Amino acid sequence: MKKKIALLILGILIIISVGFLIKYINYNENYVTSNAGFIKTDSLTYLSFKVDGKINYLPFTSGDKVQKHQLIAALDTLELNTTLNQTKFNILSLQNKIDSMQAGKEKLINDIKLNSKLNENQLKILNKNIEANRLNINSMKVELKKLKDDYKRYSFLYQRKKVSKNEYETVTTNYNSMKFKIESAQKSLDAISLSKNDLLIKQKLIENEKNDIQKLSKTIKSLINSKKAMTSQAKLIEEKIKDSFIYAPFNGIIAKKYVNKFEVIKKGENIVTLVNPKDIYASIFLEETKLKGLKIGNPATIHIDALDKDYKAQVETILPTSASTFAIVPRDLSSGEFTKLTQRFIVKLKILNPDEKLKVGMSCKVTIKK
Repeated sequence: MKKKIALLILGILIIISVGFLIKYINYNENYVTSNAGFIKTDSLTYLSFKVDGKINYLPFTSGDKVQKHQLIAALDTLELNTTLNQTKFNILSLQNKIDSMQAGKEKLINDIKLNSKLNENQLKILNKNIEANRLNINSMKVELKKLKDDYKRYSFLYQRKKVSKNEYETVTTNYNSMKFKIESAQKSLDAISLSKNDLLIKQKLIENEKNDIQKLSKTIKSLINSKKAMTSQAKLIEEKIKDSFIYAPFNGIIAKKYVNKFEVIKKGENIVTLVNPKDIYASIFLEETKLKGLKIGNPATIHIDALDKDYKAQVETILPTSASTFAIVPRDLSSGEFTKLTQRFIVKLKILNPDEKLKVGMSCKVTIKK
């Protein structure tokens, strides 16, 4: 009886063992497991300033959450803002001066055009008057010559009493009157000539004013160049002010803080490291013997020991080279000695339902269904 019971128990144990063996073989055929897994991320972002300065805003510590576009750190910009305001004031003053000189230049150009036109018309009138007076004087000189001959002839006749006194006096009066008219006409011509000289002098002054326009144009150009230089300087200052603020490029968590408020830092010096909690994955090492049947898209389960929690995942990348390929000290096979070692390959798994509890660097166990 006891022998039958023992045989029955033995049979049951054999059946159970065979069942476990079949299950184990079936599991190994359909699943791949690894305990060499770690939570990693490719989104570690090191944030730094592009300029030197003293930090006057940095309220965060490691582990704090930040939102995209949220201000993380800022430098003291008081001196830069003061310089910028002064530069902008100087630019405005220069522009006002340029506008004033431009207006003066335009007025001067218009005045020169107007005065030059008036002067030109007056010169034309005076030249006509001069020509008319000269013709009139020449005509009167011809008449004077005739009157002079009459005067000489009548004087001769009057001395011999061949003509009356009245006739003689009439000829004399006509002769003297013509001389007086010529003298008056000559004085008028001289006066007109002086007026013409005045207009010619005025014309030279107008020409000199044209030179003043050129000088004014050079001064305006110089002021414009100065304004351009100041504008460029203002833009550089604005860029420095803009570079004095660090904003979060994405929703994330402060992974590490390197400096504190009121510290003086150099440009390029790390301020904080930001990590995106949604951009994390599991990285495992798999023996080359376990790669058979494994392909991208295979579902997987990740168990985090620290959290005692499972996460769904899928195979995203199977690196094409073994981990030893990039070893610092490669194996030396020149001696002819060789020991075959199973190589390990890195497999990257995308976590389908990550949460904030997952931390970069946590170890994990991974089970992948083929």
